[in-house]
Order: sequence, then structure tokens, then C-alpha cells
Amino acid sequence: MSVGFHVMKWWDSHCHAIDASSSLISGGLVVTTHPSDWSLIPSLETLSSWQFAIGLHPWFADESVDWSYVASMLETHPMLSIGEIGLDGVGRDIQMQVAVFERQCRLAVHYDRVVSLHLVKDAGVGLSILKTLQVQRAVVHGFLGSREQASAYQAMGYYLGLGPRLFHGTSEKRIHMLEHLDKRLVLLESDSPSTFNVGSNSIITVATQLSDIWGVTIEDVSEMCDHNWRRLWRK
Repeated sequence: MSVGFHVMKWWDSHCHAIDASSSLISGGLVVTTHPSDWSLIPSLETLSSWQFAIGLHPWFADESVDWSYVASMLETHPMLSIGEIGLDGVGRDIQMQVAVFERQCRLAVHYDRVVSLHLVKDAGVGLSILKTLQVQRAVVHGFLGSREQASAYQAMGYYLGLGPRLFHGTSEKRIHMLEHLDKRLVLLESDSPSTFNVGSNSIITVATQLSDIWGVTIEDVSEMCDHNWRRLWRK
């Protein structure tokens, strides 16, 4: 008999705000994208089941940033992560993005923090930077890539954040990729409230679809991702 969704542990590995309407989500990682978001972090960090991240999204790479403030936040808040950061090759200044990404990766290495990665159409540049700078702990947000890309990230020990976009126009190629993932390096995410105007309960839908593809129970998916989530935060 199913134990019920409320008994299982569900962690949202990437969202932009806590979904107060959800009674199913145990906690997760709340990311930031712009300096205007950062002032909320000190008060939010008192919520013990949630982790928080400070970051400049590649869309805002040309923003003026007080990097000493970012460093002081990381110094003051030992559990603070870095994200959402990365590269986005869709009509943006890639040279500026690379410089900002490298700067934030160096902070992640210096302070030994988890990184939430936004890597879109970057032709492997992001992975090359991560390898060169030796970023140790990361979650690839909203992964939609190939089996080969998944293997490359997971070979680095990075977790893949699987969210609702995966199942919009799912192809055989994508199903094949999901079937061959290292399930020890998989997390669920909602990207709430940014993606498809859905809440964090979309994680349950994603988990249900993954359970069908993997031939396991929904309880198995919950237990697996719970274990992965806890491992991510162990240094």
C-alpha cells in the first residue's frame, strides 16, 4: 500500500520563492538572480529546512555588482550557496557572461559552496570552466540535455535537477537519456514560480513520470532523491 505523498520527503532543488501553498514540500534551495533579491537572504536563512543562494544570473551579467558584499554574505552565512549562475547563449554578451561566471565559480571554490547552474546553449564552455576552476559541488538546474551531456556532468559528481520542462514534448531520445542516468546524482525541482506558472507540487508530477520511466515506485523516487539531497549538503 502506498504510504501517501505527505509522508514522503520531497525536496525542491531549485525555486525562486517558497511556495507557502504547498504542504508536501519538505524544503529545498531558493536561488536568487539579481542584486535586488539579495537583501532578503539574511531573514530567509532562519528557515531551517530551506537553503538559500546568492547569485547573478547570466541575463544580468552587465549589472553593476558590489562583489565585496557577495563575499561578505558568504563569509557571514556559512550555509549560503551560490546561484543561479552560469551561461546562456541565447542573444547575450557571452564574454561578459563568462567573466561573471568565472568570478562566481571562484567564490564557490574559495568558500566551498554548492552552486546552482544555469547552462543553456553554451557549447560546453560552462563545463570547461567548471573543470578548470575545480568547482566541486553543483546542481545543473533544469537539465534538458543529451545522454552524453548528462554523463559529462555526472562524471564531475554534479547533480542534475529534473523539472517539469522535461515532460513537455518528451522524445524517445530524452526518455533514453533519463533511463541511463546515474540515479545517485538526480534531484527534483519546480523552478517555481518561473516555469509554466506551476507551484512546487509539480515535483510530485515529475516524480510520478520518472517512476514510470525507471520502473520503480513513487516511494522509491522519493527515498532516492531524499538520500541524494542529504548527500549534496554533506561536505
